[in-house]
Amino acid sequence: GPDGTVREARVQGDLCMIAKAASSLLMEMVTGSTLETIGELPERQLLEALQAEIQPARRNCALLPLGVLQTGVSAYRQSRRSK
Repeated sequence: GPDGTVREARVQGDLCMIAKAASSLLMEMVTGSTLETIGELPERQLLEALQAEIQPARRNCALLPLGVLQTGVSAYRQSRRSK
């Protein structure tokens, strides 16, 4: 939005159930947040919000959406700075 907050967030992709659940929850979490807040969102916060025990072997599945989002936010912010 004009005030620097995310008005709407969506996810699209062919994901496993854990990544799909994490993505959906993450989109809710970031709506209304600033890009700076999203860039600093700790992994722990997403894992806790899932309210499920994620096995170590599946932790990357749960954190994939956050990593992709933060990479995209970082690239966007860098492109804005270079203009």
